Amino acid sequence: MAEREVDLLEKLRRLDGTLDYLYKAIARYLANMNHDNLSEEQMVAQTRLLYIANDLEHIGDVTVEMARQWRKIETSGIEFSPEGQAELQEMFTRVKENFTSAIQAFASDDQALAARVIRGHPEILRLEKNLRYSHFQRLQRENRLSLETTSVHMELINHLLRLNIHNVSIAQAVMGII
Repeated sequence: MAEREVDLLEKLRRLDGTLDYLYKAIARYLANMNHDNLSEEQMVAQTRLLYIANDLEHIGDVTVEMARQWRKIETSGIEFSPEGQAELQEMFTRVKENFTSAIQAFASDDQALAARVIRGHPEILRLEKNLRYSHFQRLQRENRLSLETTSVHMELINHLLRLNIHNVSIAQAVMGII
């Protein structure tokens, strides 16, 4: 495996450790607040922050696991089929756009942007189903690359779907759907 990928995986692990630490610190801080002095609106805001911090921590966990899956491919010397690679890239791009939108919605309390992330989730679910179907079609054609990478391919699709569920959860918290 190239040095760059090793460094990237280690960097992701460190960042995930930082996210874990920050989540615990935020949760501890919010839990130790004197709730008697908080208005109902402040209590809801506190809960929203806990949801979002928790989702961000889980996003870090999933990202590290995805990097491990990519590492399996790198160390094995096998490759995804060009079609499979393109499909994973398409889903990654869509999930990344939703993440950016969810974070922007949180940062600016943009309800419309949050609603757009939520409304787009069924489309991501359809994409996930289509990618599975497409991959299984390649397997039936006995595409050697698809056969060799099927486990990792399916895991990456699952991880991308999980990431998008966290994006939706952040958007729901922004909208007060908790």
